[in-house]
Amino acid sequence: MQVNQSNEYSSQQHFAQGETLEAVSFSPDRSGSPYQEEKLSRIRSALSQKGFDSLPHFTVAPDAPGAEPVALITGGAITRVKPGRHVDTPTKHYFEPTGSEHLVNTSAAVALSLADRDIRSILQVKQEQLEETRGLLDLHPKGDKITLVSGDMASLDFISKVYEAASDLSSKQPISRLDIVLYESYAAGLEKPFIPMFEDSAEFAGQITSRRISAFHNMFMAGYDLLVARDQTELRVIGLTALASKRASANLSTDTLHKVASSALLETFAYEASYYAEKPVYVVEIAPGMVDCGPYDSHDVRQAVYEEAEMDGFPFRGGVNPGNPQSWPLMSVKDLGEISAAYLLSEEGEKLDEKVVADSRHLTTAGRTAEEFKAELLQSISESGDGAVTLERALPSFAFAPGVTWNGFSPLRRGYLPIMLTPRGQYF
Repeated sequence: MQVNQSNEYSSQQHFAQGETLEAVSFSPDRSGSPYQEEKLSRIRSALSQKGFDSLPHFTVAPDAPGAEPVALITGGAITRVKPGRHVDTPTKHYFEPTGSEHLVNTSAAVALSLADRDIRSILQVKQEQLEETRGLLDLHPKGDKITLVSGDMASLDFISKVYEAASDLSSKQPISRLDIVLYESYAAGLEKPFIPMFEDSAEFAGQITSRRISAFHNMFMAGYDLLVARDQTELRVIGLTALASKRASANLSTDTLHKVASSALLETFAYEASYYAEKPVYVVEIAPGMVDCGPYDSHDVRQAVYEEAEMDGFPFRGGVNPGNPQSWPLMSVKDLGEISAAYLLSEEGEKLDEKVVADSRHLTTAGRTAEEFKAELLQSISESGDGAVTLERALPSFAFAPGVTWNGFSPLRRGYLPIMLTPRGQYF
């Protein structure tokens, strides 16, 4: 069973059989000179006002012999396991050279997955973790494929550091394109990231959401700069968010605001950049559910999420309880790293199911078996005698996001592509 909820509209009245919106335009064709130059001029003017024309010289060379893509990845961390805080679970992703001494977060997993394929990356880590992370990467057989930078990704200074690193990398081997992988953990470092609204702080929610908007906006401006001023012929953006980006949830108000803002910016950039830059832009939002990256080692977090599932109306089923972390359905950041790498390296339209870990396909059926998902999807639609149609709540709202493929991975396509991932047993 494979279900594709496409956001393409077709009608016999407007389209010949097989045509979609991608083949038909309802507005005058204004692409190409001189209108294209008008659009590019607007982009250049805006970038200049934001200071991008003062950045270090760096040019992408897609046609140079031996040119290969490089990925800029934000929010990386390889952290030491803390006894008494972290729990050894089957889905933990440890840094292989040090055994079970260090945990790899999602961004670092992407960088390591690319390195294993001999693809270079520029990985942002916190300034205070730079020296230790460099030492750890020296232990990895492909650690030299990862260049480290630090800084605030909402600042122009950070983009300057990235371009300096890219310039150095290009002097050794040409860069065919510089892609962007955006990640920043909301829960990491917070003792209680998931709490009810009456214990939450509106001021804190506003602050972190505002920071996320500033950071994503700045990174998207870098995307425009690459396409318009650095000779890049296409751009890929991977946004690592969460299921919360497509569904509000109990005990998760601030985290949801953080992720909804991210998703809205990703989708908007996908539409606008393709149109204004008139180059292929691929934006893939990878939105996972419960990921085994540390927070779920806390009993308080598990309790809050257990209650969340009940309040959402999709409770855990037998065997899962807050007191036993081994009983929890979680996904590994290693899988997220592999899936992200597959989208960065695949060709447009290429079948992804053959490029990711075989057992990761089960992550694409909303925590259910494929048969359960299909049955509940059909139960979600009811029709009354007078022809009114109601979309029942037999599935959580993220299951109705347009453009999502279920029981399989969508091939890479231009524009915005949402990938919803859920460990088997998480139903909300």
